Amino acid sequence: MADQARDVQRKIKILRHAEQSGCVAKTCRYFGIGRASFYRWRTAYRQLGEAGLVNAKPIPKNPVNRTSPATPQFSGNAYRTPKVCLSGQTHRPRL
Repeated sequence: MADQARDVQRKIKILRHAEQSGCVAKTCRYFGIGRASFYRWRTAYRQLGEAGLVNAKPIPKNPVNRTSPATPQFSGNAYRTPKVCLSGQTHRPRL
């Protein structure tokens, strides 16, 4: 939780610095961030306040197309045909 709060405070500091200096390009160069990130943060801050600056996962917790845990997991080796070596013996793939 402390890391999230620290990230939010850092972003607010960057946004305030840009507002005071009046130059987004110099602020981004000074803090070492891209302007696209700055404008994304600024838009989120204007729309949602501090809650918009919290880092969120880009994917949902439970994607719709995830395989259910009850489905057995097969490796690609289970479907390969057995190999025959030069001595004539058959070698089956290990599972």
